[in-house]
Amino acid sequence: MKKTILILMFTLVSASLFAQLSGASSAKNIMNKGGGRAAKATKLTVKLTADGYYQTGNIEKITASGSLSMALIDSIKEFSVNGRAVYGQNNKVTNQREYIAGAQFDYHPFAVVSPFTRFEFYKNPFKKIKERYAGLLGMKYRYLTRPGLLDYSISAALSYDIEFYEPVTYKVENQPDSIVIPPEKERLRASIRPKFKQYITQNVYLITEVYYKPNLKYLNDYILCGNASLNIRVAKWGLLKVSYEHEYNNKPVNKVKQTDALLLVGIEINL
Repeated sequence: MKKTILILMFTLVSASLFAQLSGASSAKNIMNKGGGRAAKATKLTVKLTADGYYQTGNIEKITASGSLSMALIDSIKEFSVNGRAVYGQNNKVTNQREYIAGAQFDYHPFAVVSPFTRFEFYKNPFKKIKERYAGLLGMKYRYLTRPGLLDYSISAALSYDIEFYEPVTYKVENQPDSIVIPPEKERLRASIRPKFKQYITQNVYLITEVYYKPNLKYLNDYILCGNASLNIRVAKWGLLKVSYEHEYNNKPVNKVKQTDALLLVGIEINL
């Protein structure tokens, strides 16, 4: 299995580099003829997002989410890091604690075809996931772009991940509870993600993403995620966001629900 993973990753990286070298050669020829655009200067972007949901009455629900992302980007490369935490309560009882962190490198991020590599960390004790580490190698294809109007892309990647689980308690009548720690699992997944950015007006746009992540060894073990956000720019430094997130895990850890959904309203600040 490990040899297969290395071969697949090597093939993907080789194909990506070949495509980019070919593209770079073509771009150089165009520049030599007086065409093309000047290279973009390196730029640092920092984004802070805070959003949440509150319900009161017979049932009191609170969900709060905060995230930070930073990116160093130019016309040749982009390096970005991000982190996010989600906390929730239902009738003053904690029912959600989720932590996500990642780092990504993109080569030629503004090109039609751009390879990328990414590392991810995930933790959610309420989904019985103590820790999950994932490494991805893939490519993004921007097949339809109109500046200020729309930006449609699709990406495909190989993801190798390993999960460690929280203890699971089994109750048996007239016997002491049995506590079992499920063994860790290693998976080789595909990750396919179409993304659509559509402007409604100059300052209002919609972003929709769908992730399909099948286990390549057992195709009935898959994760399907959908994220949609309505973004309203209120100033140069920030925007209002209404977002909806939905996740379906066909093979969750024992006693964990297959479906999770989250509706959030918040603000994003650009530093």
